[in-house]
Amino acid sequence: MGDSYVFGYGVEQDEMFTSRMGAMCPSLDVVNLGVSGYGTDQELLLLKNEGLSYEPDIVVLVMVDNDYENNLRPRVYVYYQKPLYVMRNDELVLTNHPVRAPNVLVRWAGRVARHSYLLNQINRALIGWRSRGKQRAAQDQAGSAGTGADRAPRAFPTSPAETITADIVSEFLGTAEAAGVKSMIVFVEGQSGRGRGMADYFAQRDVAFVQLDEVMPPGTYDQYRLQGDPHWNPAGHQLVARTVLDRLLASGWLSADACAAHDASDALNTPAPTRSP
Repeated sequence: MGDSYVFGYGVEQDEMFTSRMGAMCPSLDVVNLGVSGYGTDQELLLLKNEGLSYEPDIVVLVMVDNDYENNLRPRVYVYYQKPLYVMRNDELVLTNHPVRAPNVLVRWAGRVARHSYLLNQINRALIGWRSRGKQRAAQDQAGSAGTGADRAPRAFPTSPAETITADIVSEFLGTAEAAGVKSMIVFVEGQSGRGRGMADYFAQRDVAFVQLDEVMPPGTYDQYRLQGDPHWNPAGHQLVARTVLDRLLASGWLSADACAAHDASDALNTPAPTRSP
């Protein structure tokens, strides 16, 4: 479950990490419920309303940095209304639901924007620029605070966006636990501070965590992403598939027999990340 990274934006279906996981472990039945633009709040609703109907053994939640802010907003992509969770009396309450359709003028403006080559190229350039900036900041932070397991988790949550996201994730985990489903959270690269903070925050829960910064360090930005776009390219999806499967095997949630053909070193023929000098 997740947004456009799980949906597979920019790659073919057989190149998506969920498809690669299924190819590597034929005994797995991998269901991709990624939806572009979704935040953690909508993913929680999707888990409750549809995800559990598949009777899963494990649910994998992929989180990206913009999830936190999206969880505070009643709309995405400028005009698409979305459900919104708020805290009242220490309980999550769903608001802005059912969502209202935007008016005719807003829909027309959005349609023009979506079909404008120039506006789309400007938007892609801005997204790429922001993503690269976050990667540079993460690289600077890694240089001053250590990397990998040596880096101490920062305080979490420290903002309204992180607080409501922590509450939503807690509800997500509780919903899965109540159904007897194990949970894994995958943090997309570039948010290691938040990812490690959240992992520490939920340390007492039976949750597996994957920090993609550990396999996609800042110096490998272009190696695993589409040209001019922060989404993963086929090599990035391959690496994510291998990393998630390795974590499932290490946790004991997936037996080695289920992935008899899986080799942690070269099953996907994925090159090892190369750090910048």
